[in-house]
Amino acid sequence: MQLAIAHTLAAMKAPEITTIFFDFGNVLLPINVEATYDALARLGAKKTLHKHHPVFKDWERGTVAPDEFLSQLRTELKFAASSFSIWDAWNAMILPFPAENARLLMQLRKKYRLVLVSNINHEHERYIIKMMGPFGYGNFLRQFHGIYYSHHMGMRKPEAAFFEKVLTDQKLKAESVLFIDDTDENIRAAENLGINCWHFKPEKDSLSDLGKVLSAHRW
Repeated sequence: MQLAIAHTLAAMKAPEITTIFFDFGNVLLPINVEATYDALARLGAKKTLHKHHPVFKDWERGTVAPDEFLSQLRTELKFAASSFSIWDAWNAMILPFPAENARLLMQLRKKYRLVLVSNINHEHERYIIKMMGPFGYGNFLRQFHGIYYSHHMGMRKPEAAFFEKVLTDQKLKAESVLFIDDTDENIRAAENLGINCWHFKPEKDSLSDLGKVLSAHRW
C-alpha cells in the first residue's frame, strides 16, 4: 500500500524547472508606460493611441523601420514634432535598471538556464544600451543562455510561434520552463503551450519572491 502511494506521489510530482523565461520590461526593467502616453499627449496624440493604432505591434515585430514608425506617429499628432521630441517621448517610460536584478540573475544562472524573451523595439533597445552603457548592457546579456527580441525575430508575444521558436531553439520541454511576464495575454498563450507561468504584477510582486514561486512548482 505504502509503495503504491509512493509511486502515485512520484507520478504527481511536477517536472523540475530547469529554465526561466524572463520578460524584460516591467519584470527585470521597471517601466512607466503612462509617462510615454503623457509625453505623446503633450505632442497632441490621443491617450488611447496605443490601443487602436496597428503600428505599435508591427514596430515590436520589427516589420516597420524607424523612419516609417516616426512618420505614422506624426499623422496622429496635432502639433509638429521633431524626431528627437518623438523619441524622447517614446523613451520616457524606461526607468533605471535595478542593480539588485543584475545580482539576482548572476545567482540564478548558477542553477537555472536563463532566457530573455521580450517584445522590445529598435529604439528601446538602443536607448537601454545607452542608459546601461555598453559594458553594463553586455554584462546583463551574458547572464542569459538565449536572447529573443521580437524585433529581431519578426514575431511577438503572445503569438504561439514566438514561444515555440524559443522552446525549439533551446531544446526545452514546456513543462520544464517557468515564464515570468506582466501581461495577461502573454501568460495565457504560454500556459496553453504547457509552460509554467508567474503572472508578475510589478505594483505588488517582487523578484525577491522568485524562490517561493519556484518551490510552489515542485509539486
